[in-house]
Amino acid sequence: MILRDSYDIPEEVSRGPHSPAMEKFLRSWFGDTRALSRGELDIPFLNDLTEEELKVAREMLRRNLKMNVH
Repeated sequence: MILRDSYDIPEEVSRGPHSPAMEKFLRSWFGDTRALSRGELDIPFLNDLTEEELKVAREMLRRNLKMNVH
């Protein structure tokens, strides 16, 4: 999986392995962000994240929120 260098992603997160849901989260928010930027991201996969994955996902969004604000 290719994640954009412009995001603050810890090595242990980018390295994986990941469940299919976590892979889709990372790819959608920090890899291929076209659907996200167009408001077309289909997010039901978020329901499949484990509690630990949700914790990591929230932390990744918080870490990178400042980078996405224009």
